[in-house]
Amino acid sequence: MTVFVYADKLKFNLLATVRVEIYSRDVIYTRIRLNTSSSHTLALPAMTSRTVRLFSNKPFIHIKSDDRVDRPKRTIPGDITYFSVRMQVTDVKQLYGPTLVNCVDVNSEELVYSWLFIIEAL
Repeated sequence: MTVFVYADKLKFNLLATVRVEIYSRDVIYTRIRLNTSSSHTLALPAMTSRTVRLFSNKPFIHIKSDDRVDRPKRTIPGDITYFSVRMQVTDVKQLYGPTLVNCVDVNSEELVYSWLFIIEAL
Protein backbone atom coordinates (compact mmCIF):
# COMPACT_ATOMS: atom_id res chain seq x y z
CA MET A 1 0.00 0.00 0.00
CA THR A 2 1.29 3.49 -0.81
CA VAL A 3 0.31 6.51 1.29
CA PHE A 4 0.64 10.04 -0.08
CA VAL A 5 1.06 12.90 2.43
CA TYR A 6 0.02 16.36 1.23
CA ALA A 7 0.53 19.79 2.83
CA ASP A 8 -2.82 21.18 1.71
CA LYS A 9 -6.45 20.11 1.27
CA LEU A 10 -6.29 20.53 -2.51
CA LYS A 11 -3.55 17.86 -2.73
CA PHE A 12 -1.24 20.15 -4.64
CA ASN A 13 1.88 20.19 -2.42
CA LEU A 14 3.10 16.58 -1.96
CA LEU A 15 5.25 16.23 1.17
CA ALA A 16 6.01 12.53 1.16
CA THR A 17 5.22 9.17 -0.35
CA VAL A 18 5.32 6.28 2.12
CA ARG A 19 5.16 2.59 1.27
CA VAL A 20 3.50 0.47 3.95
CA GLU A 21 4.08 -3.28 4.02
CA ILE A 22 2.18 -5.53 6.40
CA TYR A 23 3.43 -9.01 7.26
CA SER A 24 2.25 -11.65 9.69
CA ARG A 25 4.42 -12.30 12.73
CA ASP A 26 5.56 -15.79 13.70
CA VAL A 27 4.09 -16.90 17.03
CA ILE A 28 5.93 -19.29 19.34
CA TYR A 29 4.01 -20.93 22.17
CA THR A 30 6.12 -22.13 25.09
CA ARG A 31 5.87 -23.20 28.71
CA ILE A 32 8.55 -22.28 31.21
CA ARG A 33 8.94 -23.37 34.82
CA LEU A 34 9.63 -20.50 37.17
CA ASN A 35 13.35 -19.98 37.88
CA THR A 36 14.50 -22.39 35.15
CA SER A 37 15.89 -21.63 31.69
CA SER A 38 14.25 -22.46 28.40
CA SER A 39 16.14 -22.31 25.11
CA HIS A 40 14.69 -21.71 21.66
CA THR A 41 16.24 -21.51 18.21
CA LEU A 42 14.85 -18.83 15.93
CA ALA A 43 15.19 -19.23 12.17
CA LEU A 44 15.59 -16.12 10.03
CA PRO A 45 15.15 -16.65 6.28
CA ALA A 46 17.29 -14.14 4.39
CA MET A 47 16.64 -12.71 0.93
CA THR A 48 19.56 -10.26 1.05
CA SER A 49 22.86 -10.02 2.88
CA ARG A 50 22.57 -7.90 6.04
CA THR A 51 24.15 -7.45 9.42
CA VAL A 52 21.38 -8.00 11.96
CA ARG A 53 20.93 -8.01 15.72
CA LEU A 54 18.07 -9.29 17.87
CA PHE A 55 16.34 -7.17 20.50
CA SER A 56 13.61 -7.96 23.00
CA ASN A 57 11.13 -5.89 24.96
CA LYS A 58 11.64 -8.09 28.04
CA PRO A 59 14.87 -8.13 30.09
CA PHE A 60 14.60 -11.85 30.97
CA ILE A 61 15.22 -12.87 27.36
CA HIS A 62 18.93 -13.36 26.62
CA ILE A 63 19.99 -13.58 23.01
CA LYS A 64 23.11 -15.57 22.14
CA SER A 65 24.81 -15.59 18.76
CA ASP A 66 27.82 -17.87 18.26
CA ASP A 67 28.20 -18.28 22.05
CA ARG A 68 28.43 -14.51 22.58
CA VAL A 69 25.64 -12.41 23.98
CA ASP A 70 24.20 -9.64 21.78
CA ARG A 71 26.62 -9.97 18.88
CA PRO A 72 25.52 -8.89 15.38
CA LYS A 73 25.22 -11.67 12.83
CA ARG A 74 25.61 -11.57 9.05
CA THR A 75 22.85 -13.15 6.98
CA ILE A 76 23.54 -15.03 3.76
CA PRO A 77 21.12 -14.55 0.84
CA GLY A 78 18.97 -17.61 0.18
CA ASP A 79 20.03 -19.23 3.45
CA ILE A 80 18.56 -19.47 6.95
CA THR A 81 20.33 -17.81 9.87
CA TYR A 82 19.77 -19.32 13.31
CA PHE A 83 19.72 -17.50 16.64
CA SER A 84 19.73 -19.09 20.07
CA VAL A 85 17.39 -17.41 22.56
CA ARG A 86 17.39 -18.29 26.28
CA MET A 87 14.59 -17.27 28.63
CA GLN A 88 14.30 -17.41 32.38
CA VAL A 89 11.15 -16.28 34.18
CA THR A 90 11.54 -15.45 37.87
CA ASP A 91 8.21 -13.70 38.40
CA VAL A 92 4.84 -14.14 36.71
CA LYS A 93 4.58 -10.34 36.42
CA GLN A 94 7.31 -10.49 33.75
CA LEU A 95 4.78 -12.11 31.42
CA TYR A 96 2.32 -9.21 31.42
CA GLY A 97 1.99 -7.82 27.91
CA PRO A 98 3.34 -9.32 24.70
CA THR A 99 6.85 -10.72 24.56
CA LEU A 100 8.52 -9.67 21.33
CA VAL A 101 11.86 -10.52 19.77
CA ASN A 102 12.73 -8.23 16.87
CA CYS A 103 15.46 -8.66 14.28
CA VAL A 104 16.84 -5.28 13.20
CA ASP A 105 19.32 -4.37 10.45
CA VAL A 106 22.32 -2.79 12.21
CA ASN A 107 23.12 -0.36 9.39
CA SER A 108 19.68 0.87 8.28
CA GLU A 109 17.86 0.21 11.60
CA GLU A 110 15.07 -1.42 9.57
CA LEU A 111 12.89 -4.07 11.18
CA VAL A 112 13.73 -7.26 9.29
CA TYR A 113 11.75 -9.92 11.18
CA SER A 114 9.77 -10.30 14.37
CA TRP A 115 8.61 -13.13 16.62
CA LEU A 116 5.84 -13.08 19.23
CA PHE A 117 6.26 -15.38 22.22
CA ILE A 118 3.21 -16.60 24.11
CA ILE A 119 4.73 -17.77 27.38
CA GLU A 120 2.98 -19.79 30.05
CA ALA A 121 4.74 -20.00 33.42
CA LEU A 122 4.38 -23.26 35.35
